[in-house]
Amino acid sequence: MGKSIILSEQESIWKSSHHDSNEKYLFINLRSYQTDSRLAAHLFESPTFKEWLAGTHTLHLFLDSLDEGLLSIKVLAACLTDEFKKLPPERLYLRIACRTVEWPDLLENGLADWLGKEVVQHYVLAPLRKNDVEEAARVSGLDAKFFLNQVESSAVVSFAIKPVTLNFLLSVYRQQGSLPSSQSALYLEGCRLLAAETSESRGAAGYKGELTAEQRLAVAARIAATMIFGNRNAVYLGANPAETPNEDVEIQELSTGTELADDVRFKVGEKEIRETLGTGLFSTRGPNRIGWGHQTYAEFLAAWYLKKHDVSIYQIKSLITHPDDPNRKIIPQLGETAAWLAGMIPEIFQAIVRTEPDLLLRSEVATGDFPRRAALVEALLQLYENEHVFDRDREHYKNLSHPGLANQLRPYIIDKAKWVIVRRVAIDIAESCNIQSLNDALLSVALDTSDNQQIRVQAACAIGRIGDDETRKNLKPLVLADVADDLQDELKGSVLRALWPSHITARELFSFLTPPRSKGFVGFYRLFLSSELVEHLSPQDVIPALEFATRLRQPRHEMDLSLESLIDAVAMKAWENMNVPGVTEALAKFVASRLKHHDNLIKGRLGKTDHLIFSARSG
Repeated sequence: MGKSIILSEQESIWKSSHHDSNEKYLFINLRSYQTDSRLAAHLFESPTFKEWLAGTHTLHLFLDSLDEGLLSIKVLAACLTDEFKKLPPERLYLRIACRTVEWPDLLENGLADWLGKEVVQHYVLAPLRKNDVEEAARVSGLDAKFFLNQVESSAVVSFAIKPVTLNFLLSVYRQQGSLPSSQSALYLEGCRLLAAETSESRGAAGYKGELTAEQRLAVAARIAATMIFGNRNAVYLGANPAETPNEDVEIQELSTGTELADDVRFKVGEKEIRETLGTGLFSTRGPNRIGWGHQTYAEFLAAWYLKKHDVSIYQIKSLITHPDDPNRKIIPQLGETAAWLAGMIPEIFQAIVRTEPDLLLRSEVATGDFPRRAALVEALLQLYENEHVFDRDREHYKNLSHPGLANQLRPYIIDKAKWVIVRRVAIDIAESCNIQSLNDALLSVALDTSDNQQIRVQAACAIGRIGDDETRKNLKPLVLADVADDLQDELKGSVLRALWPSHITARELFSFLTPPRSKGFVGFYRLFLSSELVEHLSPQDVIPALEFATRLRQPRHEMDLSLESLIDAVAMKAWENMNVPGVTEALAKFVASRLKHHDNLIKGRLGKTDHLIFSARSG
């Protein structure tokens, strides 16, 4: 069950629930269009759309396969953005399906400008649950419990939670009784099985074909390489080549030369191409047009074709990088194919890691199995250590989790001789992957007064996010000590965030608070004072908070903004909890201390100030 199926189901649900409604819907599969003009004719110039523009009813617009549409129409994101901005958003409900890695920032920003950031919402398909996998195995005629045990013992859970690779797992297991341990092996076996299948119509007619499954796979890989590296969307089967859309490849172009399979070299003509196009790897794109059943089949097979034919590293680089880019970065549409190549060819892996590690981090292919993740982690750490580049794309570190990750990261976290950036990367990866077994290493770094201050802060932050209760408690000595090197209060702020509210009392907390040392620097400590502290302040904590605010002797104009925000929030909290014993008396003392300086009690809230004064005097 992938994104297209989900969107189709949403369409069906909408139709069944709105059959008596005057609302309308329009479903467009973007992969079916090769030009923006043709898309505009079927979408913005369609009768349904024109009727909606002229009317007062609501339109539900479903756009599927944006990622595949971008392969044919390079300016698709810009076209959609420009057209949407001309429309009245009040009566339009828009749903767009796209692979996460291909989602264009241009469209994202355009939708936010048009609708407002708070309106645009992202939904990511949740991984399949254990009972989903079990049900799929049962429907496939397998012993579901035994299959699940095999999935877990073979360490291929990451494949089982995705619809496409789960289908491959089920097919391979039915045929072979065992499971591949790598994503490349899984895709190769899965594509081989699909190549062995013929279309339902051909099967019903008794047609079995003349090629072996291995020969069909070789032909399919040729088609994949031609389409992926030639930027073609479908194979055109029409008799008149002049009618071939610019975005398609003519079948005659593919029908030449030979391929090698089963240790036999065989001729590839139009008959062999048509037979291969009739397998389970492909699906129709309309009259005389055949495309891939899933884009990932093409991306994998295109890479496999280059590897199988021993294409030189130089030629591969020329295929996947932009010739006019001085940095020779990967062509965006070839990102996943490049990731497959990186997994198959070490030299390509090293080249991409040096120039675009973020591409591999974002890729489901490059992080698809444990060995690939381990290799990517090692390469990233070596890159940051040896070449002293700066880290980036941290939000994708979560994709690197694997069983041996703690052992890979520990030496970098604890070794004070290593460069600060590579140590920071190691800590960030540990945090993103929630590696609990590294809590001891993180604590050791945070407490070590001889270690780099920035790394100590990073370690304390990580403990605050993933540390267990015992590890968090052990940070407490750091707020008791006056850390001379903590000139911007970053260590203090990160430790207080880790301790509050579960591992430090309000009375203890307010006894530790001091004015920020560094003027104008907005870091962890100022953020903690201005917002995070009060978020977790209970009604019972209001009295020590008021006592702290009363002890502040400076007038507002001399006070740090973070402290000013804190005492405002404390005063509001007190006003909301006047029924708590002792709060009224403490509030009265606070009011008196502020009035001595002729200060507003709450900055910019004179109405609330009147209530506070009245409440305090009444007490």
